[in-house]
Amino acid sequence: MDLFGDTHLVAHHRHALFEALRAKTVAKACVPATASVAGATPYLDEVLTIDEAGFQRSLQALA
Repeated sequence: MDLFGDTHLVAHHRHALFEALRAKTVAKACVPATASVAGATPYLDEVLTIDEAGFQRSLQALA
């Protein structure tokens, strides 16, 4: 199953990824929000604080 097609994917370290999202140098990011063994991942807090990317509005619409 190919989820991304011919898209150019770039791996970032955690902090660099969120800095790039805030700076709008990357358009989209895929990060794990939960893990079956440990529960919430360390990425979840950072994802929830990114309002510039519209995540907060999207999450509020789902609630």
